[in-house]
Amino acid sequence: NASNASGIYQLEYLVASLQTMVPVAVLLTGEDAGCDEACVAKTRECFECVEEDDPGRFDLQDLKMRSLSKKGLPANVKVIVVLGGDVWPVSDDDEDFGQLAALGPHGGAKLVAAVRDGGAVYIGICAGAFTALELEGFGLAGKVRIVHREVFGCSEMGEVNGYIALAAGDQVVPEVLSVMQTLLPAAWYDNGPLFECDESDDIRILASYEGPLKFEGEADSQVAKEWEEHGPKMEGKAAVILCRVGKGAVVLMSPHPELSEGCGEVIPQLAAAVQRWISDA
Repeated sequence: NASNASGIYQLEYLVASLQTMVPVAVLLTGEDAGCDEACVAKTRECFECVEEDDPGRFDLQDLKMRSLSKKGLPANVKVIVVLGGDVWPVSDDDEDFGQLAALGPHGGAKLVAAVRDGGAVYIGICAGAFTALELEGFGLAGKVRIVHREVFGCSEMGEVNGYIALAAGDQVVPEVLSVMQTLLPAAWYDNGPLFECDESDDIRILASYEGPLKFEGEADSQVAKEWEEHGPKMEGKAAVILCRVGKGAVVLMSPHPELSEGCGEVIPQLAAAVQRWISDA
């Protein structure tokens, strides 16, 4: 009857209204784009485990990285997550592979615009951090430097992974650091970049590697055999950096919160905390 129909309509309207109140986060995906599926799956779980009334609750939407140049990002996107995988082609025969090739100049420009002009937060983890520094529109390449990349990041001497402790930076944003507390005692490192930077109000080291890494790579690799020489290079290097970019922000993360034990909510809570930071500025 009419009253029931009216009640159903009001309920549907209420549900739709509540859904629009939940901020949108986009997870860029695609194995053909160099996005690691294990990292993608774990990150979905991280967002799904957040309670509905929690500030870290987002409407997480998957978007193929390769389609970004045509589809673009949702107009109301608040967070963009780019995970581990491959930034560049792994061979000369596969020039279209990797995150940068998948984005292309148009996709990269749309991503940058969402952050710089739209006020979104870009969270780049491992390969996603490498990719952020390659996007000229962010303007970070001259401000944040990647060091020892032949050993840490590009795996030229073999895979480097394992748990390592982090130490809080000297110029942290307390509200942002507070949501990373579970990550500090033991963060999972897996071939991520080591950073150096000159800190300012717009570029802050949230955490650095404290070491030593509990090496879990292949025992017969070159880097394993030379670990006593290379291992100490991690200590003191920046692991997580917060950068203000236009109206938005970029978070560069070397370790993997989504793969670190007991850190399931770090990524969504970090996204929410950084959103509050740029809103309060």
